[in-house]
Amino acid sequence: MLHRFLCCVLLMVGSVCADNSVEMTETAKKIIKGSGLPVPHFVATKGDRINLRAGPGNQYPAKATYIRKYIPLLVIAEFDFWRKVKDIDGEEGWIHKNLLCSNNAVWVKAKVSMLVSHPGSSKKLILKAERGVAGEYLKDQEGDYVRVKFGGYKGWMLRSQVWGVLPKN
Repeated sequence: MLHRFLCCVLLMVGSVCADNSVEMTETAKKIIKGSGLPVPHFVATKGDRINLRAGPGNQYPAKATYIRKYIPLLVIAEFDFWRKVKDIDGEEGWIHKNLLCSNNAVWVKAKVSMLVSHPGSSKKLILKAERGVAGEYLKDQEGDYVRVKFGGYKGWMLRSQVWGVLPKN
């Protein structure tokens, strides 16, 4: 009887430990020997011909090829020298870290977005930008707005309409 009781206790403890290891494994899957940067974070393509791969290695097939520099991508996981990224359209895949840079590239993700002089009520329209227009994040946020630059024009745009900026914590 004691033997049966101990076996039941060991089985229960084992199942609890197994549940905890699944939780820890899910967390550990996000970063394995990565950059040390928090995940998620934004990066951009460094070159103008970069393959998005199905897995973290050159042996994996290319799912897509980016043919433009400074495309903002969201890093959602890291494995050694590889970054799992998500693009503006939700496509996910792996890119080697040497093909990425940490510039402040942003893209307009709304159909049309307005660049205004100030966040808030007393704002003046500077320009309208369509989806896919590339710009630069000027590392300033105020409420729901981010400060960006498109060509020679600087101003504020709603963060929800820009791809390439995470909200400040």
